[in-house]
Amino acid sequence: LMRMGATGKDGVLVSFPNGETRTLTHGPSSIISKAVVEVFAKLFLEQPGVIWLSESSHKVAVQDFKLASIIGLDIEAHKNLPDLILVDLGPTDP
Repeated sequence: LMRMGATGKDGVLVSFPNGETRTLTHGPSSIISKAVVEVFAKLFLEQPGVIWLSESSHKVAVQDFKLASIIGLDIEAHKNLPDLILVDLGPTDP
């Protein structure tokens, strides 16, 4: 994971499927989140999207309420949520 680059003491730069980038606090969970968003999502989802991303220092680092609403997901930030919620926006046909 460390060889993926864009990590340093200033943070971990994550490139999201929609073209946005965010710098997360440096640490193991941010490096794993980066790999899930940039590698896993592209390999296993036809049209990936990130609905939710949290990190230890910020309960809410990235949230896309519009995208969540489109798929009928009601996010309540004060509740315990996973660190990352991905969605596949690809065709609905199997």
